[in-house]
Amino acid sequence: MFSSLCFLTWMDSTGNPITNGVSYSTTKLPDGKRWNAALKWTVVASRALDGQRVTCRSENAALKSPRYAHIQLEVRYPPE
Repeated sequence: MFSSLCFLTWMDSTGNPITNGVSYSTTKLPDGKRWNAALKWTVVASRALDGQRVTCRSENAALKSPRYAHIQLEVRYPPE
């Protein structure tokens, strides 16, 4: 089964998994052998999130070790 082959996880700046507002989806590619997986995190922007670094971790049976993608959040808000 596909779900046992691919694991995607959003992690906060301290390395803890983010679970609220997260949705996972998969799409079978036209060749019928491969899949695309997506992990979407929906969050309400706040000043506290500005500058925070979040990470998406990807684990797959075909990889020797997890892969990571990092982003730094930029929340724009009016000055005080």
